Parts: sequence; C-alpha cells; structure tokens
Amino acid sequence: MVTITKQDNASYLISDFSAGLFQHMGFDTDNPMVMSIDCENKVAGGSFDTRFGQCVITGGSWDPENKRLVIDWKIPANQVDETTVFSIP
Repeated sequence: MVTITKQDNASYLISDFSAGLFQHMGFDTDNPMVMSIDCENKVAGGSFDTRFGQCVITGGSWDPENKRLVIDWKIPANQVDETTVFSIP
C-alpha cells in the first residue's frame, strides 16, 4: 500500500513513487520520494537516487476535482520511462 503524507504547504512524501512496480519485478523495496505541486497543480520536477539509478521527475499533475495524482518519471540508466497514477480516496 502506498501512503502519501503532507510535509508542508505544497510538498508530500510518497512511500513508493513506482506504486509497487519494482516489487512486482521481484525487488523487496519501496521507493520513497518527496514531491511538490505548484500553484497550477503541476508536479514540480527534480531528481533523486534510487537503488536502480537516478530517478528524474519529468512532469505530472494533480487533479483536485477527481483526486488524481499523475507523476511522470524515468530512470535513464535502466531505460525506464513510466507514469504512475494515484487515485486518492
């Protein structure tokens, strides 16, 4: 289960940005990240290290009406280019 915890006004800690993708591939690990949302409901870019290489946030958005968070990300060292969609209850 992925948890999203508000850190401050615009940043959040996501317990596993891949939403279990790497666990599904046999790796026993979560991939936490801190992300922020700007005033236009866009996910701010950035990068951070994972056990699979540097992860780059390439985009994303927050839809407050439908409570849907989309994060576009890639790990260039492993040719991983993904989008994770979270529906927030």
